[in-house]
Amino acid sequence: YAEGVDGGFRVIPPADVETRAEASARPGHFAGVCTVVAKLWNLARPDRSYFGQKDALQCAVLRRLHADLCFPGEMIVCDTQRADDGLALSSRNAYLSE
Repeated sequence: YAEGVDGGFRVIPPADVETRAEASARPGHFAGVCTVVAKLWNLARPDRSYFGQKDALQCAVLRRLHADLCFPGEMIVCDTQRADDGLALSSRNAYLSE
């Protein structure tokens, strides 16, 4: 996410998000996610946006971002779709090998 963003504006999550145990293992992750999603919401102005519940903390952070910055539309969290082996179906997981 950081490529091309250095020196530009970014969305920085509240300090209580970055200090959670789950977040401390991925420093800067939520700032990147919030910046990308905020830009998409701002550009697209969707009536509804859908997110998989695979990462509960990320969904909670995005819900707070959506509410705190008064983005229009509805944010909907959906059950995560899984493959037969239980792995979450996602674009990144498609690159995994056996």
